[in-house]
Amino acid sequence: MDNLFTYIKWRGDLTFEMAPFNEVDNLVFSNLTYVRLKPIMPDNIEISIKDAYAKFIALPKEKQLCRDPKDIRFFNALANTLRYQDIVMVNHEENYSQKDGIRFAAMTYRLNKNTYYVAFRGTDKALIGWKEDLDLAFKVVPAQKAAKAYLLKIIRRFPKARFYVGGHSKGGNLAVYAASFIPKAEQKKIIEVFNNDGPGFDKDLVKMPKIDNIINKISNYVPQSSMIYVLFEAIGKELVISSFKSGIMQHDPYSWEINGSFFKRAKSRNKTSEFVKQTIKTWLDNIPHTERETSIEGIFKIIFATKAENIEDIIPGIFKNFADVQKTLSCMDEKTKTAIQNVLDELFKALGQSFPLLWSNFKSS
Repeated sequence: MDNLFTYIKWRGDLTFEMAPFNEVDNLVFSNLTYVRLKPIMPDNIEISIKDAYAKFIALPKEKQLCRDPKDIRFFNALANTLRYQDIVMVNHEENYSQKDGIRFAAMTYRLNKNTYYVAFRGTDKALIGWKEDLDLAFKVVPAQKAAKAYLLKIIRRFPKARFYVGGHSKGGNLAVYAASFIPKAEQKKIIEVFNNDGPGFDKDLVKMPKIDNIINKISNYVPQSSMIYVLFEAIGKELVISSFKSGIMQHDPYSWEINGSFFKRAKSRNKTSEFVKQTIKTWLDNIPHTERETSIEGIFKIIFATKAENIEDIIPGIFKNFADVQKTLSCMDEKTKTAIQNVLDELFKALGQSFPLLWSNFKSS
């Protein structure tokens, strides 16, 4: 089955002048942004993908950081193709701070002198990034504010240019948010916004008038079993695509099937994805904003007490730091404990209300 690697091999001998930018190229640039280039890209440096790869691979192994081991092989493939090797990367920014509750990174790719792709990095395994994702249920998060400022700066830096904006996972959410809330004059310079299986927004935010200026330019590429895109409320058109993995693993961009210059289309999201969407909607409809915030903050205080930095560290961390976990829980006020319990109770109720819908769909299929 064709995926990003086979696409690069097939299309890699044609420059963007020979074969124009397409929806798969969008995923290429979004995905490359997962490679941690801060050690080789200080502020304001401009460097080609080919030269960046040479510098990156020369770093000590422990500094060759990325989200997935395949990302380095992917980077190598791009650096050795005519289509991508001379693409210049500009304005790399990265801000990872647990203290400030932000995990943000962005990169801009120059396709030609008047066209750029602005890419925002998605969530990796770090807990602070996942906390930001859950915070989207009730507020504007620091990464969204950073994305808006970054996009505005890039558009104003290149006043004669036009822009594609995108990202994968949380990066897709950041792209949509940034494009929706910059001034109208700058929005006009955006060609298209790509959300590659990124989560949505609080339902009150999607009703804001500013979004009407950009909504027709937003494309959401969503695998059939998506469990990320269906979190919260989406903005723009939905394009369902095929993946050769199943369930939550379809979030992996390397699993997305490609036909030529397009993603292979699927008829609709499947029943599992609809079940998750309905469950989350029912749950959030019954939880006040203040209670969402209190409960999520409380849950993450407990998680951070495990000394975990990544998702896979949580369970071992509970046993290793059980005394700290107990202390954190015992020190919580009754309001926080009650909020956590209410949120969990509503979640289980939502699961119960959504299951009949899922079951009836399976029987009728």
